[in-house]
Amino acid sequence: MRYHIDKGSHYCSGDGGFAWPLHAGSWRRTWKWAATFGPGCDYRLNGVDSLDMNKLVGVSLWDHRKNSIRLGWRHDGDGMIGIYPYITLNGRGDRQNQRRLASVPMHTRVEVSIRLGKGWSVVSCNGVGSEHEITDPPRFRAGYYLRPYFGGTQPAPNSMYIDVECLS
Repeated sequence: MRYHIDKGSHYCSGDGGFAWPLHAGSWRRTWKWAATFGPGCDYRLNGVDSLDMNKLVGVSLWDHRKNSIRLGWRHDGDGMIGIYPYITLNGRGDRQNQRRLASVPMHTRVEVSIRLGKGWSVVSCNGVGSEHEITDPPRFRAGYYLRPYFGGTQPAPNSMYIDVECLS
């Protein structure tokens, strides 16, 4: 699926505007995607906004602003995209564990995944993972899938395209 984020927007288009399906079930689950960062993903922002994290894909544990596990990204310069864990639990971001998982060239397919268990998650890029504790997890796993999103604070400074393929 090709997602497009318009200049001046945070949100993507590409699937007719419908939200991704809901997920529910047992805690042990793995999701895998392949992504390619296309034209426009080599954006520039100035100052502190250049450190803001964009979101590639992820899953919510219902309200994504309170509990979600995602893969974040930002342009690292010279046509390279940094891939990072982006975890929000109980309404707070887990910025201590936001170390870069990989730096990949634009227009190159990258495989990312999220493994989820009751009380933990592992976010991976090209086989390099980062484990995160989920404190006070809900009794049942339920939520929705999260699509690409630009930002942080600033909207997209130019139009950009990201191809995402669900592998499992």
